[in-house]
Amino acid sequence: MVLAFAFDTEADVRDLLTGLASDLASENARSFMLKIDRGMEGYSGLEANVQAMVKAADVANSIEILDFNDKTGKVQVTLDWYLELRHREGAELLSTERRREQVKCSIEKRGKKWIVTKLEPLSFFEPPKATSR
Repeated sequence: MVLAFAFDTEADVRDLLTGLASDLASENARSFMLKIDRGMEGYSGLEANVQAMVKAADVANSIEILDFNDKTGKVQVTLDWYLELRHREGAELLSTERRREQVKCSIEKRGKKWIVTKLEPLSFFEPPKATSR
């Protein structure tokens, strides 16, 4: 039975991470932030950055789990997260910025829901750099 729990945990965490990536790609900052613990250090700055990112850029991204450590309801993962930000102004594409970083993430089960309790570096989620014309 323990193996089934571990498998379910990994599948649930993968679903959460897939949801985060999907939220960014669909410009849904609100849904992204609902998956983050409001008490997490840096939450308000992350929220402002994610909102600014999806407003300023078309986002393509992918996440690969490099390391998965399950401590019974508290999961630590190291992610290879790739972001491609196609900065736009109105309908005009101005530039493309690519980012790739190892992102460390802590995830906990709260009731029936998994939630991100730590995400670093938070600077990875800053909006695209302004470009000059």
